[in-house]
Amino acid sequence: MTKEELFLHLANGIVLLAFLFRDILWLRIVMILSSLLMIAYGYFSGQALLAGWEVLFLSINTYHIVLLFQERRPIHLNGLLSQIHKQVFHEFSERDFLKLWNFGRERTYDRSVIVRQGETPADLLFIVNGKAKVARGNKTVVVLDDFDFIAEMSFLTGQPASATVRADGKVTVRCWSQAALHDLESIDPPLMARIRAILGRDLSKKLTERMRS
Repeated sequence: MTKEELFLHLANGIVLLAFLFRDILWLRIVMILSSLLMIAYGYFSGQALLAGWEVLFLSINTYHIVLLFQERRPIHLNGLLSQIHKQVFHEFSERDFLKLWNFGRERTYDRSVIVRQGETPADLLFIVNGKAKVARGNKTVVVLDDFDFIAEMSFLTGQPASATVRADGKVTVRCWSQAALHDLESIDPPLMARIRAILGRDLSKKLTERMRS
């Protein structure tokens, strides 16, 4: 077996080995090894075009490996976001929670209606700071505080709001488009399952508070 043939067989053998890896990072690392051997084969066999293509594959895989390492680099939440993650969104990793958080937007209400009874809210809302009163007619049903959700029942059922929610002073909320979140369900069902679990826990807490009052 010539040196060129050895490089060729090793490169193809490594490609076969790559199919055993389910982790995309390791697959790309193995493919880089294959490209290096194919470049050597192309060089020693005088096939410059083949070596050139393998250099291109090598560059692309190297670029994506750098991105993967950046994505998997540990992150550490601080301050308010760390508190929210630990108390409410602990089903999510810190990285996934941050992605979800950045998917939303901040909004402020000041003694104004946040959700009106009988209307279907466009957003799922989460109180970051402040209080809001939930009322049916002239009767306050429950008072919402920091880290409570608003319009979660409408999000889960698709029905109009069963009560009016009004800001009790200045309230800062995080909003996520309900339509955009539902679109995510077809792309990432496990993510939506975690969100539904969080909302179910929030509803259970509110129900318990109402029974005590």
